[in-house]
Amino acid sequence: MNSTGQSALELVMAVAFIMMIFIILLFSYQMKLIESNELKMVMDGKRICRSIRDNINTIAEQGSSYYLYFNIPKRIWGGHEYNLTISKNFVDLTWYKFSWSEQVITTNITLYCIDKGSDIENKILNDNEKILILCNRPELTPVPDSFIPKAAGVNETLNVSIDVENFGVIDAGEFIVKFNSTYNESDVPVSELGRDEKTTVRAEMTMPSSPGDYVVRISVDYNDDINESIESNNVCNKTIHVR
Repeated sequence: MNSTGQSALELVMAVAFIMMIFIILLFSYQMKLIESNELKMVMDGKRICRSIRDNINTIAEQGSSYYLYFNIPKRIWGGHEYNLTISKNFVDLTWYKFSWSEQVITTNITLYCIDKGSDIENKILNDNEKILILCNRPELTPVPDSFIPKAAGVNETLNVSIDVENFGVIDAGEFIVKFNSTYNESDVPVSELGRDEKTTVRAEMTMPSSPGDYVVRISVDYNDDINESIESNNVCNKTIHVR
């Protein structure tokens, strides 16, 4: 009986020892798997951050009017959401319990918005040494130097015109351009404007009966029909000298 009981006890201890070894190995495997997944996650975060850094540096080096389209993944490896910010001359990425930063060659950067997704385009643009980052939207603005005429006669009726451009990522649908002054007001519809395209918008105006300098205010997308990356560059004021 004693021999039988001792054998049973030894069997239980052997099984317990084997289970303990199995648990230790399983725990070790789980820890290695977590470390491996976190390493892949960190490497992916670094890759995204460096990609944005490289795109910014490329456009900054190329000079004014250069641009490129780019995309970034919706999530980091493992399905984690992430947040992208730009502070001075650093691109900062944060996700899960990690963060990563990459330095760029300029501090003159404005991140207006950015969209995530491998099939969704964003844009980096060099605007007179200012680096602008735009998301997947149209971007409408008047071109001030294109405004004509500079001068007109008193009581003269004529067409005034200005170019409007869409330097955004996608086409713009219908919008209104308003020409407004103390003596005239006109709403001109534009049916659509493709990305990276310009159109000339004209309005008939009659000049006042007194000579002088008169301001015409041009407001693109006057009714806010278009959701843009930048909403603060839709208006310009131009002067007509009436003689």
